[in-house]
Amino acid sequence: RGWFYINIKDVDKRDIKDLQLHFKRKLQDICKEDKNNFLTKMYKGQVTIQTFPTLGNAEFYAELKEIAQHLTSEKTPTFASGREFKDVLKLLMAKLHMQEWSSFDRTMIAMVVDRLHRNRQDAIERGLIINHNQDEEALTLASGEAVDGLDLVVSFKDNPVDLPDMGIMLGRDRGKTDKELVFPLMQVMEKLQGSRHAPDINVQKWTTDFQELLTKVCDRRSQCITQWVESRVQSFADDGDVSILQNGIRAHLARMAQDWTLCQSKCARCFFPCLLLKYHEDDHDCLSSHKCDLECDFCKEAHKAAFEVSSVPVLGAANEEPDFGLEDENGESDDDVSAESGDDTALKNKADDGREEADIDLLNVDFLRCGDQAGHSGKHDCQQKNHTCRSTCHLFGKSNCNRYCVKKAGHEKDSLDGEHLCNARQHLCGEVCSLDNCTNKCISPYELTHSRHACRDLACPEKCRMPKCNNKCSGVNNHFHDMEGDGDVKHFCGMEHSCSYDCKLAGICEVVSERYIERKEEMFVTSLGHAFAYQKVTEQNGSRKKCCISIPPNEDAHAGEHCCTLDKRRVHFCDRRCPSCNYYCNLRYNHDEDLHSTEHGNMRLTYVVSEQESFTVNTRCYGRGDSGEAEMCNFHCKSLGRGHIHIMPCEDAATSRDACTVSKADGKQHETCKYGPDEHIPKDELIHDAFWRAIRFKDPCPPEDQDQFKLCGVECLADEHDKDGSKFYCTAAMWHDPFTHADLATCGGQGHIHSTGHHFECVHSGTGPTHHVFMVDHSGSMGDKDCQPTLLTLKATHNNRLGAVIDACNQYLTMRFSKAENDVVSFIPFESSAQVLFQGEPLNPLVQLQKMMTVRVSGGTDFSPPLRRADEVVSSVERHGKRNCVVIFLSDGEGSFQDSYLRDLLQRRVNRGQDMLRFHSIKFGSGHSTELQRMADIAKQFSAGDQFASQSSYSLSVDSIQLAEHFEQLASSLNKGGFLVDRTLTRH
Repeated sequence: RGWFYINIKDVDKRDIKDLQLHFKRKLQDICKEDKNNFLTKMYKGQVTIQTFPTLGNAEFYAELKEIAQHLTSEKTPTFASGREFKDVLKLLMAKLHMQEWSSFDRTMIAMVVDRLHRNRQDAIERGLIINHNQDEEALTLASGEAVDGLDLVVSFKDNPVDLPDMGIMLGRDRGKTDKELVFPLMQVMEKLQGSRHAPDINVQKWTTDFQELLTKVCDRRSQCITQWVESRVQSFADDGDVSILQNGIRAHLARMAQDWTLCQSKCARCFFPCLLLKYHEDDHDCLSSHKCDLECDFCKEAHKAAFEVSSVPVLGAANEEPDFGLEDENGESDDDVSAESGDDTALKNKADDGREEADIDLLNVDFLRCGDQAGHSGKHDCQQKNHTCRSTCHLFGKSNCNRYCVKKAGHEKDSLDGEHLCNARQHLCGEVCSLDNCTNKCISPYELTHSRHACRDLACPEKCRMPKCNNKCSGVNNHFHDMEGDGDVKHFCGMEHSCSYDCKLAGICEVVSERYIERKEEMFVTSLGHAFAYQKVTEQNGSRKKCCISIPPNEDAHAGEHCCTLDKRRVHFCDRRCPSCNYYCNLRYNHDEDLHSTEHGNMRLTYVVSEQESFTVNTRCYGRGDSGEAEMCNFHCKSLGRGHIHIMPCEDAATSRDACTVSKADGKQHETCKYGPDEHIPKDELIHDAFWRAIRFKDPCPPEDQDQFKLCGVECLADEHDKDGSKFYCTAAMWHDPFTHADLATCGGQGHIHSTGHHFECVHSGTGPTHHVFMVDHSGSMGDKDCQPTLLTLKATHNNRLGAVIDACNQYLTMRFSKAENDVVSFIPFESSAQVLFQGEPLNPLVQLQKMMTVRVSGGTDFSPPLRRADEVVSSVERHGKRNCVVIFLSDGEGSFQDSYLRDLLQRRVNRGQDMLRFHSIKFGSGHSTELQRMADIAKQFSAGDQFASQSSYSLSVDSIQLAEHFEQLASSLNKGGFLVDRTLTRH
């Protein structure tokens, strides 16, 4: 690790110590406030503070010179290019911003390997690197990706060839045919060696030389790619990813070299060798016109013979001179001229001149072209004159046969030379090669007896047996390698291979750094229809890497265990994941720390549980069962705030809370209510620090937040706080024992002790109340005894449905009495009419029970009267102070009501600026009630998104047990919120 260097300029000598001390204290404060600061993580607190004199001072230049000498004397690594410097700088800035403190070298290696991997196919097959950034030009290996000492010149026959590497396509998997790949290089060869059709060209040697040129082009590409890769990974050659990459590149280059082996079988349309690449699927093709375009030998011979006949003197009688019969333009013969001149040599000179003119005419003759296939043996025949027999060869049908007889016409009359024979050098067997899956033809002479049909291919055509290796078997001189032995033949390409097994060392090989983690904004829609934007971070990817040990040539496996690195200093990461966001622990495997540590992300593995149908986090309104993906581990707790709890499945209780062994002392207790949507699964409640201890991860929240989360979250709801906007919370820790008024002195003698057992530092007369309004049916059907109360007092007087309802109301009031001292209650029994039994009374369950027991069963059922009386009661009670209002309407029968009565009740509360009213309608007994359902629907219409009022509901309770449970839930729901539960911990 390096030092963090701070230079303070323009400092007077007298101020040096004070400034250094000031900066030192500032840095100490930063480190104390945030343990995750970059000074600690990146530099381990190694900081040096240097001051610099003012400009123009002699000491300024002395200091400058000293710093320059120090920097130039340091043997620090330099950057090979501006691109490398830019990549390092961008990575450093990203790590600082994301506060991601994993190994910088490890991340750099990942960047380099990723870049090489993305570009290697283009580099190998095209000779250039395609840069996919639109703001930068494509870079070639020869320039933008220069490698020191790289020789890009191809030498052929000891002469350099003008053949740039860039752009030569050497890959067979890019949609181009073999003809399109080979043809450009064949044109280069023709420029170097001339056309194959030239009379003085040995086609077989030309083809061999062409193969040599292709091999040198591939060798140059291989050298280029190898040096390019080595120059970029030389600093970390022991890294496992680098070893795997290099193995893959070597295999790719070997496959390229094999691919660029010419077929050289006989062309399907002529006698030239096939110039397509080996193992092609199309017909053999020499990439020429397939026609011999040389002059006809027979025509040339006939013309020459005719000239020789015309140029030889015709002898007359004995002792007579030859007579050419030539006349001049005056009609005089040559004899006359000779006689007159008396020159003895005139005749001889004239004859010589005529012969020279005839030789010139022979050279200028435009003979007919050969009509045979290119590359044929024997003489060239124009096939337009009867130079040869042209009958069918008696070996027609044999491989390599040229079909037509090339003997003289009429040769069949000669008993010694009667068989027709073409000009093929050798007639071949032509049967399919004996090797399975080889479609080539046998090249053994047809007359030679042979037990195995062998084609011209000498190499084994089978692929290497190693997984994902597409190279051919290295049996170069053994085409029938697969038929040897007892059938258990192992085909190897003769190269090293990458091991296909995963690393077997303990722990996680790699946890992807923040460079690969993208943040983007997405929309989240809850099951309740609420939509909001949130920051989505792609899931952290921790994985086991592939083994980097190379398998030796011609072996199935390497010796020793499978491991992902050759660097013995390299450590593996812990394999424990956060059960909420699924991020891996970023500490080494088997670390000494008691708790795991990670950066944390979106809580993908959690879902919302709540007593109520909705659960609000800040402004986000979730429904029960919604995914917690929009929340993040380290921010969710802060959003829940002081005194929040976490929910986890209970590991002890299988079916009931009685089996749970946890206690509040451990910051954990069994659920105090049922959390949906999976109420059947027993759960535990945990305070903040107990939750993080339970999942064994370090608490990611700042210390000051952790201190707040330990405190009781009960808030004083007195009206005074609504007016001035102040907030007061219970001063004790979470889940404290209830205070009594006698404990006020131990709390400093300040504030007040609430009847619920909480201590607040504020002082006032009352706390936030709720008005509970019961409208209970006591018509004749409520006298049925199919449902009965559990309270003995009620069994004696009301052992029927009405008694069961009064029992449930009493339990409801008892629960509320223990939690809210300023609540009030009203009770409106009804049948075909309604009366107000009591209204706006402070909670006192025993007193209210005695009053409710005075109600007796009688009359019919009408829902309108109680609604009208409830409107009056609510209006009257609200005149005495602001209160939440909960209305519970219960009946065991079916009645009717006028919508206006209920709407008036709801609308008047809105008009007075009061909080929305929550309305619960309950059908007691079997069967659905359309009217009671309609009441709840109307109430929901007035909720206007209000969290309290939106809990209005309709429910069915078929017996006294269900009714009691439902009333208990309603009483508890007034003070409860919702939570996120880890899916991975849930026991179904």
